[in-house]
Amino acid sequence: MAATIPVFTIYVAMILCQIPDTGNFQGQTDAQRMAEELFDNDFGTAMTKSIKQVNMDLATLASLTAVQGLIMSRPRAQDRIRAFVQWVRDEIRMGRNPAQHPFPAGDTSTLLQRLNFQQKQQWKQWVKLLCDHLRAYIGVNGIPLFYVVRESAAQDPTPQDDFLDKYINMALLVGTAFIVDKKQVLPLLNKFIMGCSEAEMVIQALNTTTDGRAAFFALKAFDEGEGIFAHDVMAAENIIEQILNNAYATMHHEYGRVMYTDVMKLRSLQQRIKADFLSQTKAAIEANMHAIPTTMSYDQAMQMYHSKVSEKFPPASVAAVAWGRHVRENN
Repeated sequence: MAATIPVFTIYVAMILCQIPDTGNFQGQTDAQRMAEELFDNDFGTAMTKSIKQVNMDLATLASLTAVQGLIMSRPRAQDRIRAFVQWVRDEIRMGRNPAQHPFPAGDTSTLLQRLNFQQKQQWKQWVKLLCDHLRAYIGVNGIPLFYVVRESAAQDPTPQDDFLDKYINMALLVGTAFIVDKKQVLPLLNKFIMGCSEAEMVIQALNTTTDGRAAFFALKAFDEGEGIFAHDVMAAENIIEQILNNAYATMHHEYGRVMYTDVMKLRSLQQRIKADFLSQTKAAIEANMHAIPTTMSYDQAMQMYHSKVSEKFPPASVAAVAWGRHVRENN
């Protein structure tokens, strides 16, 4: 006789999410009602329901009166419910039946990290989660695996308060240990992006099963852009171009246009500059703006920003890319 396959319902999952299996509203406990109200006791609903809708439903249940059927849930329980949604998606996408496995509530942190990535969280926020995760894994030589994806391939002897950070900065990115460690990083990275088809395609295009460092930087390039097409550079140039188009504005109406003073233009410029590589220039301009009397003009600030952009991406490289594009378009 074949063994009976256990069935784990959404009701059971809600208990694992720490929704109390107590209370009695119209003959149901809080866990039973949560399974019904949020997911219709159907894994298909859990698969297709958006996190935004889940959050709205949780808020609605918490806003009811006791007579209407109030269900209060703690923040940790709500996090587990969101993680449960991601887990159901993973199971179904990988061809498994979520009813045949208990919800792994202990994996909530990892599931939420993947959920955040799939909701197109900004790279700078997501990469911090991944790097913190890699710091918790130790490589062959006792060095946190974060060293595999550090920015510079060269060693950095800068003194560090934490000896592990010194190990990370000084570890060689060559040799047997590095080969083993970068292979370990790849499945950890794949685990984070599981279900995000765009990110998965970027890594699949590398056709590698061993190079976690290459996969990390391919994903980084995809999300941030590269060279003169880097997103922060393009954003900075777009902002500068927009401001240049209104460079002669003052608060006075002149020839039918609304115009702005030099000080107002300078303040507006500072508010719009967001690119990381311009942060030091922005700080220097800000310091001059606070001087009494102010020693910084709008034109001076624009020149400083233009110089910094040109320094990072020389005009020659821009022309080369433009020429290459022109040749391709005409062939």
